[in-house]
Amino acid sequence: DSAFTSAGEDVMVQWQDEKFTEYAPITPGDEPLYFLQWNMPAMEAPAAWDAGYTGAGARVAIIDGGIDPTHPDLAPNMDTACSASFVPGLPYDTDTGTFWHGMHVAGIVAGDQGYGTGNGVARDADLIAVQVFSRFETAEDCGDREPPCVKTYGSDQVQAMEHLLDIQSEYQIASVNMSFSATGYPSVCDG
Repeated sequence: DSAFTSAGEDVMVQWQDEKFTEYAPITPGDEPLYFLQWNMPAMEAPAAWDAGYTGAGARVAIIDGGIDPTHPDLAPNMDTACSASFVPGLPYDTDTGTFWHGMHVAGIVAGDQGYGTGNGVARDADLIAVQVFSRFETAEDCGDREPPCVKTYGSDQVQAMEHLLDIQSEYQIASVNMSFSATGYPSVCDG
């Protein structure tokens, strides 16, 4: 309540009416927000693209939260046959109700630059979505986090890796991303 009161008094905060803007498709190489993507030049991605390395023929598995296979930046790259969930009752294409972290990661990997929202590092790679995050509703389950919160069980992570190992020989997965964080470890080498 006090945060809203102080924000309301701040002259820099103004009400913004919701507006929907239609954007024309952007041609490849004409991404207006590319300058914000510091990671691409830092890893020399443009030089790799110029040399013909776009991720074509590679599969990247994203072990994370849900990925929407119909999103226009990701749909052309989604391998829905290999995608899976290891969370009971929660399909691989469903978010846990937070912020679609898995889709964010998938966009960094293979987002299609033709829609104006970004360039994926390997924009022609196929994506495998593997859901391992569960949503928790109680303070007891969330610990030091405000409920609802999102966590992943180690057993779900192991099942996800076993799934990828099972399909590896047929589908030749080039890379697996698991961008998790951990709490409860006070130092790098705990114990």
